[in-house]
Amino acid sequence: MKAERCMIASCGAHVLVVEVDGKPVAVNPASVEVLVEADGEYHKTTGYLPHTYTCVDISQRPGRGLLPK
Repeated sequence: MKAERCMIASCGAHVLVVEVDGKPVAVNPASVEVLVEADGEYHKTTGYLPHTYTCVDISQRPGRGLLPK
């Protein structure tokens, strides 16, 4: 699956939607360095963080979703 850009309505973030294990997953569009474990050793690689781990839900903030007058 090719990465598709979209916006999440509840928080306004722009994300990439990629397929992982046959399911769509929203990830932050900026790659970051991460550590992964393989066979008891850690390796540094570059990847994308799932948006659910970094999202700040702003849907309950005053004025969110209201149109300007």
